[in-house]
Amino acid sequence: MLVLANVPSILSDLGRAILAAAVLAFLARAAKQPLLLAYVAAGVLLGSNVGFGVITSAESVEAISSLGLILLLYLIGLEIDVQALRRAGRTVLLAGALQVPLNLAVCLVVPVVLKATGLVGPLGTYGALYLAFGLSLSSTLVVVKVLYDKFELDTLPGRITLGVLVLQDLWSILFLAVQPSLTAPEVGPLLQALGLGVALVLGAFAAARYLLPRIFRGAARSPELMVLGAIAWCFLVAGLASRAGLSAEMGALTAGLAMSYLPYKPDIVAKVTTVRDFFLTLFFVALGLKVAAPTWALAGTAVAVALFVLVSRFVVMFPLLRWLGAGDRAGLVCSMNLWPASEFALVLTAIGLKLGHVEGAVLDVVLFTMILSAVAGTYLMAASHPIYVRIRGWLERRGLARESADGDAAGGHGADHPIVLLGFHRTASAFLHELTTSRPDLVPLVHVVDFNPVVLDELRRRGVSCAYGDLGSPDTLHHAGIEGAKVALCSVPDTLLKGTSNRRILGHLKHLCPDAKLVATAETVAIEQALVADGASAVLVPYRAAGTSALTDVLALLEGREAPSAAARGVERNEVLR
Repeated sequence: MLVLANVPSILSDLGRAILAAAVLAFLARAAKQPLLLAYVAAGVLLGSNVGFGVITSAESVEAISSLGLILLLYLIGLEIDVQALRRAGRTVLLAGALQVPLNLAVCLVVPVVLKATGLVGPLGTYGALYLAFGLSLSSTLVVVKVLYDKFELDTLPGRITLGVLVLQDLWSILFLAVQPSLTAPEVGPLLQALGLGVALVLGAFAAARYLLPRIFRGAARSPELMVLGAIAWCFLVAGLASRAGLSAEMGALTAGLAMSYLPYKPDIVAKVTTVRDFFLTLFFVALGLKVAAPTWALAGTAVAVALFVLVSRFVVMFPLLRWLGAGDRAGLVCSMNLWPASEFALVLTAIGLKLGHVEGAVLDVVLFTMILSAVAGTYLMAASHPIYVRIRGWLERRGLARESADGDAAGGHGADHPIVLLGFHRTASAFLHELTTSRPDLVPLVHVVDFNPVVLDELRRRGVSCAYGDLGSPDTLHHAGIEGAKVALCSVPDTLLKGTSNRRILGHLKHLCPDAKLVATAETVAIEQALVADGASAVLVPYRAAGTSALTDVLALLEGREAPSAAARGVERNEVLR
């Protein structure tokens, strides 16, 4: 810290903020917690309200952190796939469109109770609206990260969850558009704000379609010019929005949406992300600087509100998705997925605090609720399947269960299927293709157990027997109907299995179908030897098969012949996974 003593105050404060955020980020990563929480904690520790008073002038950090907010919203707009939304289907679109207004109505109970009990300070003129709307949003950063780690982005609950998150962003755009006019909520100013917002969106999309492609086509050969042009477009639209009486944040979001159609989008996202992350870190540190010293009343309120948010997700999403025909599993798992409160709620509340719409108590409640729900929600999402199984059993015992669209209640009939594929990874997909090509008579003997409903739907369409099942649960494998298996193939390597391993699956199979032969998958010689010692009849070693194929190709090329793999390029492969 001493080396920063003789530099200007703003640089000194920024340096301390970055150093503290970096140290806590490393600790958060080691504890497998969201980095966002580390940034907020850094601000709390550096501030004078709770921490050590290292930074006494939050304005110096906040002035720079506002850039991170604008770039965050710009990238959110870039990453919203409008065309994918149009193709998403009725369930995803209706669930996403209805979730926010329904959750908003339910969460209006929170500010009413807070006002009646006086547990926290005054909420401000529009505190009830900000609090209820903010608690209706879920954290894209936390939810997507956990779903990605669990390999559940492509499952039915994963796709619905992502659709809801994207449409939450669109609801937030509408809120941002009318936010500056809330101080004069007459119909005329609100309609004017909406009109200006529509004009800004249409103008940005028109420029993105007819003007920007020519500009960026010329800049594409220079990476530096590409980044500069992308950021310049962001701040141009943000500045126009501010001049029109809208929020600069809404303009940044619009700029990103307009740019999302350009073919240069992936490259722009990759290059701007690094710049955004630096400023975004400062934004959340600045939020931490504003955190008031927690009282017992505030801590108890945050715990109660976080639990209420979880209950509200079940109250809204479970019946909504059952009504839409998605079934019990999608409704229950999506409810758990959407628990972590949104960092976007912090953004909206911070803007409202700056505009004088809310008091600091609203930001405190939203911040502490977000922290609690993000930490607890990470563990809840990790255990979503066992929790679903228990709730599903409770519903079945009372006659309330409903067959799911993803086949969660589908039991297997493995007695008539001597070939069982445990998990449907790419190796299993290739195996099924080869079997269909060379021995189509054996395809009716195959039975697949997997947790991905998208894969199961495609397999059923092709007439392949399958059942939903978690490979880590012996009870689930029992209900999947694999007792009659003669050969069981697990093509999923241990690094992709969650909560189990090939050796554990082998142990389960010894009890479920002791006469079956197991073909397992190993990524190292040590694991291969352990599987053979445990009784595996054969072991797949992917890197060894790839090495053999590569040797064959290299020898053929040295001899002036065509590589065998090249000869197969023109062969049509109708695999389930491509």
